[in-house]
Order: sequence, then C-alpha cells, then structure tokens
Amino acid sequence: MVQKRNKYILIVGFVIILFNMPFRAIATDFYCVPQEISLPYPGMLSNSPFYVVKKIRDKILKQFISRFDKKLEYYLFESKKNFAEMLIHNQKKNEAYVVSSGLRSGNYLTLFVSTYHHMAMSDVSIQNKLVCDFYSVIEFQIKKYTEIIAIMEDSELKKQLISIVEQLQLNKVGFDNLLTTMNSKRIMYE
Repeated sequence: MVQKRNKYILIVGFVIILFNMPFRAIATDFYCVPQEISLPYPGMLSNSPFYVVKKIRDKILKQFISRFDKKLEYYLFESKKNFAEMLIHNQKKNEAYVVSSGLRSGNYLTLFVSTYHHMAMSDVSIQNKLVCDFYSVIEFQIKKYTEIIAIMEDSELKKQLISIVEQLQLNKVGFDNLLTTMNSKRIMYE
C-alpha cells in the first residue's frame, strides 16, 4: 500500500514538474510563407497643398496608440502607404517626391525594428504574424525598388533609390540580428 502510494506521489510530482517547466518558442524559428502584399490607397499625395494637414493628423493618431503590437501594425501600414505613394509618384515622374516617399516608407520600417527592440526589452510577447508581415513587406519593397532601379538610367535619383534599398537591407539584417539576440538572451537567463 505504501509503495503504491509512493508511486502515485512520484507520478503526480513528475507531472507537476513537467507542466511547470518553461516552454518557450524560439524567436528565430519563424516560418513565414511569402504573402501577397496589397498596398493601401495612399490618400492625399505629398505634392498636395493639404498634405501637411494629413501628416499632422497621422502624428496625432500615432500618439494615441499605446499598445506595442498596434504600434507595429501602424508602422507597417504607414510604410506600405508611403511605398504606394512612391510608386504613384514614380509613374508620374515626380522624382523629388519619389525619393521623399521612399525615405518615409523606409523610416517606418526602421521605426518598426526600433519599436520591436523596445518591446523585446520589456519582454512583451509578439505575434508571429507581425514578424511575417514585416518580412513580407520588406522583401516586397526591395523587389519593387530593384525592378524600378533596373529600368532607370544612371541619375541622382537612381543613386538615392539604391541607398534606400541598402537601408532596407540593413533593416532586414538588423531585425534578423535582433531576433537572434532575443533568442540567446532568453536561453541564457532562463
């Protein structure tokens, strides 16, 4: 009877220990299926006289976003919106606006990486979908920029677009490194 009770206590203890073990998802193991990117309508273009009002509205809207995941979604959306604006300006041959829209789009992706870093430091969990969305958006933008650059003649605009592509690639590498660093910190401290 005592041996049977000891077996039950041993089994129950083992099950309790098993279920209390920390199960963690490894941050670098995101398996993202390439997604079709749909670009939103950019709304008012930057060559409009009322564009300043739109930017003020966007800045006010950004101040009311407090959750990290919503802020990341906002940055991805704004990046796609500015990229769509850049494509429209490219079709209309507005070179100065092409560069400014492209830079704004890249800046929002940089803000995404920076916000993700702050979020990781405060140890808030993130949805895998946002990570996959980031990779899909940045791959799509690099691909489109490369297509645009391939058909352009040598000019100052081409050099500036090449620098934007290099910045996007640095953002992607930085995000990869951030995920790897997060993973190693979690393993070391758990």
